[in-house]
Amino acid sequence: MILRSRFLDARRKRRNFSKQATEVLNEYFYSHLSNPYPSEEAKEELAKQCGITVSQVSNWFGNKRIRYKKNIGKFQEEANLYAMKTALGARQGDDSPHTPNSTGSGSFSLSGSADLFLGVPPVNGEQSTYQIGHAG
Repeated sequence: MILRSRFLDARRKRRNFSKQATEVLNEYFYSHLSNPYPSEEAKEELAKQCGITVSQVSNWFGNKRIRYKKNIGKFQEEANLYAMKTALGARQGDDSPHTPNSTGSGSFSLSGSADLFLGVPPVNGEQSTYQIGHAG
């Protein structure tokens, strides 16, 4: 009986995704914040990029949406980080798959996620120093 429970515990040991995989998933999540529900095709592509299964991608997004909604203030800083990264990539003409709306002409779009920055109180009462806009 003891051997069997040890075997089951070892088999189901929890492991985190690689830092690169988490980065890819977070970039997608925050760039699609207005609708953080990837299509089946997007899930397949993300799974390929991250080296995980489609089921794991689905579970990650489900968990991320729940955690984000429960503690939106905590995630504001993380969202700002990814928004700035996307904006900088677009301004530098980076046409990587993580900046799908990049044109290389200095303009960028966050796929409708700019509404994240409207009406969300700053963390710890601090003034927000991030400015998201459209370079024209």
